[in-house]
Amino acid sequence: MRIDHDKVSGALYIKLREGEYDHTEDFSERADVYLDVDAEGNVLGLEALSFEDLAQAIEERGGKLDVPDRIDPERPDFGSKERWSPETSGSARFEVYRYTNGPYHWRFRAANGEIIVHSGEGYRSRDEAMRAIALFKAQSPGAAVEAPASR
Repeated sequence: MRIDHDKVSGALYIKLREGEYDHTEDFSERADVYLDVDAEGNVLGLEALSFEDLAQAIEERGGKLDVPDRIDPERPDFGSKERWSPETSGSARFEVYRYTNGPYHWRFRAANGEIIVHSGEGYRSRDEAMRAIALFKAQSPGAAVEAPASR
C-alpha cells in the first residue's frame, strides 16, 4: 500500500495493488471518494478529493475504513460509471470521468497507471473538462517549477 497526497488540490490516493485500471466505482454516497478497479473487479486504489471527503466516507461506514478487495463484476451496474479517455499518448493518458449525475473531473495517468495529476475541481460539462485539459497542456511546457530549497 502507498498513500499519495497532492498538497495543491488536497486530494489523497491510496494505492492498494498493481494492476491495469479499467474504471472507477463510487465508494461514498455523500463524499467525493472513489475506487479504481480493473476489468476483473479487483480494487487497485482509493481516491478521495480531500481529507474531509475521506473522513465523511469513513463516518458512513461506522468509523472504519474498510476497502473491499474486489467489486463483483457480475453486478448489473459494474463498470457503469461514465468515463472517457479523450487522449492517449502511448499508454499515458488524460481521462475525463463523471460519477452518477455529479460534475465531470479529469486526471492524467502515467504509462504505469499511476495518477500523476487530477483536476481537483468539478466541471458542469465534459466540454468544460476538455477545455481545462487543453489549457493545462498548453501552459504546462513553459510552467516554472517552485520548490523550497533543500536543507
